[in-house]
Amino acid sequence: MQTPYIALPVKVTREVALAPGISALIRSVYEQSADAFREDLERVDQTRKDATNKLSSDATARDLLFNWFHMLEMLELRFPELRASFSWQDAFTGTEVTQQALAYEKASVIYNCAARISTVGMQLDRRDPQTDHVKRCYTAFRQAAGLLDYIHSNFLHAPSNDLGSKFVQSLKTLMLVQAAEVFLEKSIADHKGQALVSKLASHVAGSYASLAEEWQDSTEFGAIPAMWRGIAQYKAKCLAAVAQLYAGRAEDSAKNHGLALARYRYADKLIKEAHRIVANLQWFNYPSMMFTSTMPADTSAAATAQVKSVNGEIAETLRVAERDNDLVYHALLPKEDALPALEAINVSKPITIRETFAMPEVQRVLGPDIFPALVPLSVHESASVYSEEQAKLVRTETERVEQANEDLQAALASIDANTALSQYASLNGQSEPPKPSSTLLDHASIVASGQSVGYIQKQLAAVTQRNPAESLLRDCLVELDEENRTCERLRVQHEHRWTQEPIGVVAGTLRRNLVKYQEALHDAQSQDQEVASLWNSVYDDVALLHQGPEAVTALLRKAARSAHPKQMPSLVDLDEDNSLESQAESQAAKLLQDTKNLVYQIQEFPKQRNDQLQELKARVRGDDISRALLLNRRVENVEPKLFAAELAKYTPLQSQLMESIEKQATMIDQVRGNLEKLATHPGTSKIRKQREASAQATTEIEQRLTRAFHAYTEVSAVLGSTKSFHQEIQRQAEQLHFETTRLLSERRAERERLLSTMHLDSPSTQNLHFESHSRQDAGRNPAYNQANRPTGSISDDLHALRLHGDSSSRNSGSNTNMSNSWLQTQSRLNQGYAKNESRWPDPPSSTMYQATPSRSIDGNSKPKAPPRPPRI
Repeated sequence: MQTPYIALPVKVTREVALAPGISALIRSVYEQSADAFREDLERVDQTRKDATNKLSSDATARDLLFNWFHMLEMLELRFPELRASFSWQDAFTGTEVTQQALAYEKASVIYNCAARISTVGMQLDRRDPQTDHVKRCYTAFRQAAGLLDYIHSNFLHAPSNDLGSKFVQSLKTLMLVQAAEVFLEKSIADHKGQALVSKLASHVAGSYASLAEEWQDSTEFGAIPAMWRGIAQYKAKCLAAVAQLYAGRAEDSAKNHGLALARYRYADKLIKEAHRIVANLQWFNYPSMMFTSTMPADTSAAATAQVKSVNGEIAETLRVAERDNDLVYHALLPKEDALPALEAINVSKPITIRETFAMPEVQRVLGPDIFPALVPLSVHESASVYSEEQAKLVRTETERVEQANEDLQAALASIDANTALSQYASLNGQSEPPKPSSTLLDHASIVASGQSVGYIQKQLAAVTQRNPAESLLRDCLVELDEENRTCERLRVQHEHRWTQEPIGVVAGTLRRNLVKYQEALHDAQSQDQEVASLWNSVYDDVALLHQGPEAVTALLRKAARSAHPKQMPSLVDLDEDNSLESQAESQAAKLLQDTKNLVYQIQEFPKQRNDQLQELKARVRGDDISRALLLNRRVENVEPKLFAAELAKYTPLQSQLMESIEKQATMIDQVRGNLEKLATHPGTSKIRKQREASAQATTEIEQRLTRAFHAYTEVSAVLGSTKSFHQEIQRQAEQLHFETTRLLSERRAERERLLSTMHLDSPSTQNLHFESHSRQDAGRNPAYNQANRPTGSISDDLHALRLHGDSSSRNSGSNTNMSNSWLQTQSRLNQGYAKNESRWPDPPSSTMYQATPSRSIDGNSKPKAPPRPPRI
């Protein structure tokens, strides 16, 4: 048989309809229709009815009560104003008490939870060591104590005696001492140390003695059943005897035989008192009592058996100890009052209500949340504050990740890890040929898609040819000079009678324009020669660029291969050098591979951090703290602690991000150190020399091709403007030539008129003038006499005039005939002038003698030649 334990009696209640009151609050507080929550309202009433059903077994009733209490918590948090008539009977007196507050309902439900749990623990069979019933019984009494402690701490003004502060505290002590007694049973069964068992039994015995004494107060504990008092009294004596028994055995082990014998005798005294208490209890009235469910049916027999078992063990131990002391030890026994007090150990602590409801087996029986759509405004406000804390956390981690990624990119760019590693790739047989820079490849693509080399060559040949405008301008200046000499000779001969303006006065602007255009043309031709020279110097390279990026890449690779230094090894040291070189290269290859692995891991960090950051954001988005805030709504200043506890869920992810950042910094330092080692490692000496030679060769080619590209772009740009300039010079030269020809024609006509009106005495002067005029016309136009000269030469007419003048001076008597002849000649001469003038075309609409070239030529500066390409 097993030791009997006491369970708490269950309170009884009446049915209550909560749906009407809740519906009214939904409409008034939340301003919603109660019809939308009809299922929840029905579930509330049904859950209470199931939890308070008397026909349920203790285990089932316990689970139903857990679920109903959880629902009450949700109702109180959402409807603290809810009122209903809750009627419960006192568990010990049967007195019915009615209250309107939800707190009374909650206290009564918690008490019944403790009663059901204690009943389940009492009924467990603890004798089978193959089961966990001992552990479950120990836990049940502690859970019941925790529930009672919650009532004691939170419901100060109890409407019924069974919920009173002192009464509940006493019941809590009963549950804890029974839990300690279960632990004592287990320790004795497991043969734990004598001293430990003595301390455990001493604590249990003292607790039962305190309860027995406390329950003697009829004012506070008059409702405690008499049988409970009797059980507490006999267990106090019985377990005190057990404590003395095991303490004596511990003294025997310590060779304190006299003290041990004294404790055995004291234990024998205590167990006899326990036996007397058990024998005097009115066990036969027990089945008819109202507390039949609070103790096992075999309590009387179990108590008697327990006392007899302990009494027999003590009697045998005492007999052996007295015999040994009489025959062997002869130790003196201390008096009973002089025995040292026994130490006590308490191993039973209450399991709090929060811990009880957090257990998986309790969570499984809790129903879903009630009225989840109804969230109080204060909870919404607190949830918004928590959301801002989450946002701060996410922003902080995002900035940290972005900064780490930026630092990573900057570090990789500073050490140029990929380029550095590719330089030593030949150590692993993976040598990479040199690659042109992206800029050079772009240059090759531009040239390949632009104007062809042959087209540019053709254009250059065209612009460097002699421009016809040069001879036109030169001829104009020569004719102006000849005209000036003719005019001035006549002025010297005729002095003041020669009134024709000097050519320098009349054609000053024209001459300046001719000179300006001539100088501009000379400058342009000089620049054209420079452009042609520049083009010839880069012609081959531009032709290569025109073949495209593939040709450029092939050229660089060929240059790199041909640039490798070739050293002839010594035949004497060849074997030794090869061995050392091979060993060094192996070490360098291993260092290179380690560095590559580090670089690969470093490059994976941004992706890993991004995944972790996305996971953090997803958790934040899915986190809803409304329920936790609702459950802690009545706790003052709970937000800081609750927020800290909830945000602590993200600590593992934050730690992963921080660890990744710290690891990144460490690995970057390792890569930098490895690259520095490779740069000076003996195993990379050969590769470094080859790299330097290749780099020098490829750099020279890149510089040359870059120069060719810039020359190509400049020549292409200059050719268009050069062609336009030469065309404009040609047009302006033709216009100036036309103006020069017209001016000279007008001046000759004017000179002829002056000569015709003058009575010149010297025929030689006239002959000189006409000979000059004839030479100018012949030099300018050999077909002058055939194509342009009118019928009847003007010089012939002037000769006739000279003959007329000579004859008049010799024979004045024949004036009449000679006058008629002169008039005829004069008339024919005037007609000839008119015909000559009508032969010249009209000038262009621009101002006479004023050139208007297209290259910004003004009256004070010469025309500008095409822009000269910069020297490369």
